[in-house]
Amino acid sequence: MRLLTLHIDGFGKFHDFSMSFDGGLNVIYGKNEAGKSTIHTFIRSMFFGLEPKSGVPDPDDYYNIYQPWEDGEVYGGSLRVENAGKTYRLERTFLQPRPSFRIFNETDGHDEADAPGTLKNILCGLTKISYDNTVSIKQLKSVTESEMAQELRRYLSNVNTTGNSALNASGAITFLEHQKQAFEIMVVPEAAKTYAGLISETRKLETEISSPKYENRLGPAQKKADETRRRAEEKGKEKEELARENDRSERLLEQNKFVDAESITSYGAQINQLYEDYQVLRHQSEGKAGPVFSVLSLIIGIIVMVGDAALFLLTSLGVLRLGPLLSAVLADTSAYLVLGGIGAAFLVLCIILRIWVGSRKKEAALTAHVLEEIFFRHLGDSEISPAALQAMDERIEGFHRTYDSIGVNEKAMERLSEELVSLAQEQESDKRALHYQQEIRQELEERLVRLASLQQQIQVSRNALTENERLLTEIDSIDLATETLVALSEMIKNSFGPHLNAAASNLVREISGGVYQRISIDEQLNIYLYTKDRTVPITRISSGALDQVYLGLRLASARLIENGADRLPLILDDSFVLYDDERLGNAINCLVAGYGGQIILFSCHHREKLFLDEAGVRYRYIDLG
Repeated sequence: MRLLTLHIDGFGKFHDFSMSFDGGLNVIYGKNEAGKSTIHTFIRSMFFGLEPKSGVPDPDDYYNIYQPWEDGEVYGGSLRVENAGKTYRLERTFLQPRPSFRIFNETDGHDEADAPGTLKNILCGLTKISYDNTVSIKQLKSVTESEMAQELRRYLSNVNTTGNSALNASGAITFLEHQKQAFEIMVVPEAAKTYAGLISETRKLETEISSPKYENRLGPAQKKADETRRRAEEKGKEKEELARENDRSERLLEQNKFVDAESITSYGAQINQLYEDYQVLRHQSEGKAGPVFSVLSLIIGIIVMVGDAALFLLTSLGVLRLGPLLSAVLADTSAYLVLGGIGAAFLVLCIILRIWVGSRKKEAALTAHVLEEIFFRHLGDSEISPAALQAMDERIEGFHRTYDSIGVNEKAMERLSEELVSLAQEQESDKRALHYQQEIRQELEERLVRLASLQQQIQVSRNALTENERLLTEIDSIDLATETLVALSEMIKNSFGPHLNAAASNLVREISGGVYQRISIDEQLNIYLYTKDRTVPITRISSGALDQVYLGLRLASARLIENGADRLPLILDDSFVLYDDERLGNAINCLVAGYGGQIILFSCHHREKLFLDEAGVRYRYIDLG
């Protein structure tokens, strides 16, 4: 794999910045703070991403260190690489909380569906840690000789034991033992018993809930109670209406002074009698017989009285001579008295007739007045007529019906009272039934809440069981992994270690110009350098020599890890600061001749350029200015 070009949209000091690379050696020159480490970190971040570190401030928190200086919203870029004959463009944005990553296959013209898988293939399976420990090399800066020696031991332990600088077999075994202990602590021994108890209680509760007792009868009970209440209200209203009707009827009868049916009948008879009397009296007072008889009686009486007086006077004076019989009769004066009495009787009859006619008129007027008052009070019209009498008879019949209705209504109210008592009892029964159903409903709700709680607890317990199974599986896997690691570490140590030692010895010999012939590592990971004359412990060599050993080990590890695959770009960031000119030349010759892949060399000195120019080595030179 080799790098082709990069473009930085925004990363640290760079904004809209592009750079291209040759397939061989690339020397990127820049003074301090020119951005060499920024470009190096950008390439690394395009491969492995960039995320902020939480917690206390960290000097390796590259996300915050390399945030864009100009536009904080544009944080990312692209990197074009060639691998296995195809060109890929890696595009990333690092801005949180929604970073993005895609790989575009420029050769085939499509996005890679499995971008992580494609990237893993491009990087030959290297992880971020193995990448940092092999092909990406930075200056150790202020690391002391003893600290560097310790790092070499740690580094060599990883590679010599497992064949990968990112893996540490002994550390892994220790880690697995700690993990096993942690998993054993996390196992819940009572989980199965708790789960069985919860299942048992749940089944029991479900059986109780499904019993007929908890059938939903609250609705029908409420409907029954509502229906009973409605009927009671209707009956109550009906009774109240009858009571009001009776009250109106009783007030009507009381106003007319009726106390019973007989008083109504009597009142009607009295009215009819008054009407008959009125008719008779009116006929008598308005008839001609009375006045005629009165006048005739008066005339007859006067005639008889005058005739009697005249006859007495004429006979007494002898003027009138009568027959013997009449004279004999009239000879007695009593005859004249009788005749006068008869005349007087007619006069008295005349007076009596006059008085009788007058009294008939008065009685007729009085009767008419009474009838007029009665008709007006009951009919609203004082006219005395047959129609009025008929209407009055109907009115009397109405009073009878009113009186009868009171009795009927009273019986109906008695019946309604009995029904209301029965309905009240039914309402009380409905109330008890409704209350019972409400208690059942509440009891059911409590059981349902309990059931929901049990189901949640069952889920938690089931999760605990699942977690137990997972933990036990993990523990079994850890045991197996530990056994495998122990076996593999011994096997790899016997097979991989000698190859690494041989490769590292060759590189160190080339870099040191033959000063050091080979490297030897004992079982305690003590590193020794061999010259032609003596053996030198690594703790007694200079920082520059340590840097050479470190470079040789990393290059040897990279070669072995890549295992025949395309070489990954070797990136060195001011890695030769501690080298003298001779060692620098040896190291560059070793890299150019022995690595066989793309090399990107960052430097703040011109020594590398001068050496390459003198040696006639082809390279691409980039000045960051």
